[in-house]
Amino acid sequence: QPADRVELCSLVRNITVQVSGALVRHADPATGAWWQIITLPGVGANYLESSSTALFTFALLKALRTGLLCGRTPDYRGTALRAYNYTVGRFVTDTGNGTIGFDKTVSVCSLNSSASFEYYTTRPLVPNSLLGESAFVLAALEVERLA
Repeated sequence: QPADRVELCSLVRNITVQVSGALVRHADPATGAWWQIITLPGVGANYLESSSTALFTFALLKALRTGLLCGRTPDYRGTALRAYNYTVGRFVTDTGNGTIGFDKTVSVCSLNSSASFEYYTTRPLVPNSLLGESAFVLAALEVERLA
């Protein structure tokens, strides 16, 4: 039904605006990246995590490109590009053999766990995880589409 489609599109847009606004507010002011536990920046063993930063960058840029987000306030584009630049400088690595790697992706965290601060901040960080690499590729493709 056309009315149902309009309602669904409105719902998706509203959720996207709400979540994206929260992402902009919670981006690390110094780097543009996002913390493993997004609401506790700089606390204890919390750290800036690569896969979430790449995926949030992708989400913001794709939402802008597809028209789900518009306007200049908050600065979705600037936030995403700042995070992307930090990602390239901090998480993309030179492997020394002509290829690149992607570093500091948290190993899989489960919601079926203690879900404690300690649990989320002590998961191992792994290099070249498909989770991080794929998120970075998606973000990089969106950045390329800006050109």
